[in-house]
Amino acid sequence: MVLPNVLPGLLSGFHDLHPDATIEVLEAAPDHLTAALEEGALDLAITYDLDLPDGWQRAPFASLVPHVILPRDHPLADGPDAIDLGDLAGDPMVLLDVAPSAKHAHDCCRAAGFVPEVALRARTYETVRAFVGRGYGWTLLVSRAASLETAEGREVVVKQIAAPALPTVQVCVLWHPRAMLNRASRTFVSHTLAHGSSLVGGPLDPAEPQVS
Repeated sequence: MVLPNVLPGLLSGFHDLHPDATIEVLEAAPDHLTAALEEGALDLAITYDLDLPDGWQRAPFASLVPHVILPRDHPLADGPDAIDLGDLAGDPMVLLDVAPSAKHAHDCCRAAGFVPEVALRARTYETVRAFVGRGYGWTLLVSRAASLETAEGREVVVKQIAAPALPTVQVCVLWHPRAMLNRASRTFVSHTLAHGSSLVGGPLDPAEPQVS
């Protein structure tokens, strides 16, 4: 679900520098993107570095921290900016039910010592936030929206996770290990590495990656 935050800005900047370039976009779940790369239907994909095939070529350009989104009237909403994930054990959860986001959310909860009580499932980021805004439960996401309002105009509350210490999730450009990237693709990868972190909101740590 990183695409809406990253790709429009990347394409706009890329076309400003390379106005004659033609780019076709496929928006799909990560497993569909890797299948399209395998089939040669795509040259590149932008995705999270979660459960990706071994040996595939990737260029990380940003790191994101998992966070919690609460309904405005949740008891923890007006408390500290960072909460213990375990404090949500027993509260209903709204799950982003697409791979690999669903597994990642379950893994984070397991690290906090509980299995989430999933009340509702949705397959899009904005639908999950809308359900949270309606009070159906909390959710755990990686990508962060620019607005604290849902599509319906309801306010949600974002909390960082104080405990447990969860690893960051890298955002990367991915391509097939046997693919020979053409000049346009390599140029787009370089453009993404140079500008992508500012769009996604989390610079890569510790060093800027290089295209190989």
